[in-house]
Amino acid sequence: MIEKTISDKFFGGGLIINSSDSENIRKLDYDMIVKLFEKNGVILFRGFDIKPEEITELTDLYTEHYAHDALRRASRIGQKLVRTVDYNSHDALLRANKITQKKLHKVDVVKKKDEDWKMDYDNYEEMSLHSEGSYAPDYPEIIWFYCNEFSTNGKGCTTLCDGIKLWDNLSYETKNFFLLNPIRYKLKIPVAEKKIGNGKKKWLLNYQGAGDGLLDLSNGLLNITQIRFAVHPSRLPNKMCFSNHILYRDTDPHILEWGTIDGSKIPQNILDEVKEKSKKLTYDLDWKKNDFVMLDNKRFIHGRRAFKKGDKRDIMIVESSSANFSYGSTTRIKINQNKSITKKS
Repeated sequence: MIEKTISDKFFGGGLIINSSDSENIRKLDYDMIVKLFEKNGVILFRGFDIKPEEITELTDLYTEHYAHDALRRASRIGQKLVRTVDYNSHDALLRANKITQKKLHKVDVVKKKDEDWKMDYDNYEEMSLHSEGSYAPDYPEIIWFYCNEFSTNGKGCTTLCDGIKLWDNLSYETKNFFLLNPIRYKLKIPVAEKKIGNGKKKWLLNYQGAGDGLLDLSNGLLNITQIRFAVHPSRLPNKMCFSNHILYRDTDPHILEWGTIDGSKIPQNILDEVKEKSKKLTYDLDWKKNDFVMLDNKRFIHGRRAFKKGDKRDIMIVESSSANFSYGSTTRIKINQNKSITKKS
């Protein structure tokens, strides 16, 4: 196993683990990987012989529960947990936008059958930096990316920005605003492909900040409000992460409206600062076939560069709602001291 840093744009540099001597990725030491992940926030496994059907065998090693991914994404390789990173069909995207009364945006769309997977539009615009599902009640701790195919001549790279480094570079005024003002999202989320009953009923989800739930049985939709801070503690002591959805505005059909908890809009000068400074700290990941990424979704924000039809880009995603190791389990000094004492006794 050969370790290298990814970029000085990340706090700590991130980590690439290259295979040596045809290593089996499943046999890498669990405790070591957890420690490296909590420290770096992103691990790129490169050069390992990983087959698409083995993805969940790897994610199972570190996952307690999986997130409920969006219905608009196509499932892949016959596994519900493995999805394309992009929307699953033009009709599904139209339906999602019709439901939420949003304008259709040109994003990646794919056929429903895995064997017929291909892009449908001529051009695919850049996707803004965001933390996956950060507006939703079920907010994934870890997201996993697998590169099945990638040949875009430098276009279509996945963009990564470290929320710790971004937060450290924001001004006092901007930090103060986000520390005092949580974001409120009003959502309309498809929960079924078809009608599941009649009428509407109040619905409660056991997630902090989620409330006013109303389940629309006739349309298979959940209307709900989610309140969440845009900044939160990282796995590292005394470090905060700016990881959220505020730069991805007006591009997700599930979000009907959003703003601060009192209904106000985020001041434009604050949004401009976040956009400008995140741009300077963004790293472009140029994929190689079989690359496998373990990403701290509550620390990093990610996006995608624009590309054109004919460019080969097939990236799959798995979302872990919660890891099977506790938050900060290897980075909090007293926790590790207690572990050592327990082992000795």
